[in-house]
Amino acid sequence: MRTATTGATRDDNDAKLDYFKFFSVVAFHAYCTYMFGKRTQPDGNLRNADNWQKGMPRHWYCESAERHLLDVVYHTKGHPELAQEDLETALCALLFNTQALLHEVLIERNVEEISE
Repeated sequence: MRTATTGATRDDNDAKLDYFKFFSVVAFHAYCTYMFGKRTQPDGNLRNADNWQKGMPRHWYCESAERHLLDVVYHTKGHPELAQEDLETALCALLFNTQALLHEVLIERNVEEISE
């Protein structure tokens, strides 16, 4: 139990998640800036920021993550000239794909691709 000098009390924080200590606010800002820039679609239309939460096939996230991870490896192994994008962009894209895939796994959804 915690007690303030006024006598007010609250329960302890020891068993509660402290969300802001588990991620970097600097990295989170870069990620949000990256995602904001991705709202404009190739056709020029603006999609909602949470459009991805409608769900996509899991393999789409995996394929994209593999491409972005390869760019991260190129940058970190001394071959940035082989990368398709800069390191910050690749890391943000990798973060998007991993967290979106984790989202699909946690909500136990497996979206299928439409065959055309």
